[in-house]
Amino acid sequence: MFSPNPDQTHFTFETDLLCGILQPTGHHQGIRNLIHKPTGIPLTHPDFSLLNLYLLFTKGQCIASARTLPQTITTGSNHLHIDCPPSKQHNANLRLTYHLASPNAIDLYIHMKSQNDYLAYEALLANYFDLALKPQFCVSESNFDKSHQAIQWYTPIVQHQHKDNALIFPRNAQTAQLHRDGRWSNVKSIYQWKTHHYYAHPIAVQIHPEHNIAVALMTHPETCPSFSWTIGIADMHHSSYGSDHLDDPQKARNPIYTSLFGHDLHTSKQYTAHIRLAVIPTDPQMSNIQTAYDTFLSA
Repeated sequence: MFSPNPDQTHFTFETDLLCGILQPTGHHQGIRNLIHKPTGIPLTHPDFSLLNLYLLFTKGQCIASARTLPQTITTGSNHLHIDCPPSKQHNANLRLTYHLASPNAIDLYIHMKSQNDYLAYEALLANYFDLALKPQFCVSESNFDKSHQAIQWYTPIVQHQHKDNALIFPRNAQTAQLHRDGRWSNVKSIYQWKTHHYYAHPIAVQIHPEHNIAVALMTHPETCPSFSWTIGIADMHHSSYGSDHLDDPQKARNPIYTSLFGHDLHTSKQYTAHIRLAVIPTDPQMSNIQTAYDTFLSA
């Protein structure tokens, strides 16, 4: 259940395994705090959020920051809705639904009903993790032939030549081109975008190496053009993002960004993207993650 503070700027929630705070509005909108109760470890970056809807794009331009759109908040027994009406900059009805799906999982549904045609529409979801966690991506062995391949769990390796870059893990060659159509030209970004492995399944995780707990992000391939990871975020001192000073604007953030939709939106039609954040014990074969993903797809 989501319980508001007096001015409804924060909502606390608790399950058998998780507890935290959801902030529905502002720059830090999303899961502002998340604790794994059995171990007591924090999973969210202390200064940022998880499941934070950030930038909204169409072909060739960024059209809005979702963090600044007008919003109306409603709650139910295990969900919270954030409704954003059409505006001059983003002419679409947007609804975010945060749902306590199970004791270890939080779902986010992004519902869109556009009043315009938007080409190659993209919603960028930001997730900032505690710095003790380490990222891994579920990738294909080869970008040339994805059929009948064993998947790999890829841990990004920091290299000096990757300074100020972001690694893209796209679904395919077509979605690998999304970020190159000019949509980032009116966004302040320190990154150069570099395509890496294609993902095998749209799953990205952050693992706590001492407690063998993974925070897994999983979604549907048809609405996930790519994941991205910014070089130098965790344990990196080659770029400004490796700053040790938490008041530095380019401080370490340890993010995974999830690109959603990635297709044309047509006037008056409804579209939905669904992503799950699940906290899962890890095993050497990562079979628990795969089982959780299969459960997600069958829900």
